[in-house]
Amino acid sequence: MNKYTYSSIMALLLLALSACAPAGIEQLTDSQNDSAIIGGTTVVPGSQLSKQVFMIYSVSRQGAGICTATMITPSVGLTAAHCVDSMERGYAIFAIDAIGILDKAKSREDLLKNQNVIEIKSARIHPWWNGGINNKNNGDIAVFRLAKPKPADFQVTRIHSGSLRKGTRLVSSGYGIISGSLEFGSGLLRETRVSVLDPNVSESEFGVDQRRAQGVCSGDSGGPAFVVSPFGRLEQVGIVSYGDEGCEQDGVYTYANFHMDFISKAIVSLR
Repeated sequence: MNKYTYSSIMALLLLALSACAPAGIEQLTDSQNDSAIIGGTTVVPGSQLSKQVFMIYSVSRQGAGICTATMITPSVGLTAAHCVDSMERGYAIFAIDAIGILDKAKSREDLLKNQNVIEIKSARIHPWWNGGINNKNNGDIAVFRLAKPKPADFQVTRIHSGSLRKGTRLVSSGYGIISGSLEFGSGLLRETRVSVLDPNVSESEFGVDQRRAQGVCSGDSGGPAFVVSPFGRLEQVGIVSYGDEGCEQDGVYTYANFHMDFISKAIVSLR
C-alpha cells in the first residue's frame, strides 16, 4: 500500500483558504506526503479538546507546513518525529482557528505578538527515527520545549497507561484536511471517532479503521488519539504517524506509553 506521513499541507490549500501564510511568513509547500480530520466536526470552544490540542507551524529549507500536538508538561509538547526532524523554526498556535491567526499575521514578529502563539525553542527526536515510515517500530515520536509556558487555560495531557483491543473506540483530533481526494480545509481543529483495527501493527504502533470515511489525514500528523477514562477525562494513547494515500483505509499511530522512557529523559534534557 502506498503510505504517506501526515505532515505539511499542499499549496493548493492556499487558494481555498485565501493564503494560508501571509506576506512575511513562509508559504506552505507542495508535498506528496500530506495529511486532516476526515468525517469529523469542528471542535467546540471551551471543550476538553480545545484545551488539549494545538497546531505546530514549522519552517524548514523545503518550506513550511503544519502538524498537530499536545502538551505533556506546562512547557513541553508531544508530536511526531517527522513533524520536527527538519524544522528550523517552529511555532505553537493555541487556537481552534489557527489558520485565521496565520492569515492575519504579516511577519514573524507580528505572529509572535499574538498571545496564543509561542515559539518552539528546541526538540528531541526518538533515536529510532531515520526519516522513513515504512519500517515497523520506526520511532515516529518527538518532544519539544516552548520558549515560555503554555497559555494558563490550556491543559497538560495525561498519557494513558493501559493497552488497546480491536474495536476500542478512540477520539482523534487535528488540524488536517477534510478530504484526502480534494485536499482542502486544513488549519481548523476538528475531531472524530475511530475504532482500533489492529492493536499490534508492531509492538510500538497500532492501526485504526478509516474505511467509514472517518479518521486522520494531511496536517493531523503528531496529533493525539484519546481514550475516554471512566471519569470522562481524555487520556492520550496514540500519536498520528502515517496512513494510506487517500486517507480512506487505515491510519497508524505510535503508542505514547511505549516510549515513556524516551519521553521522560527528553523532558529533562531539553533546554
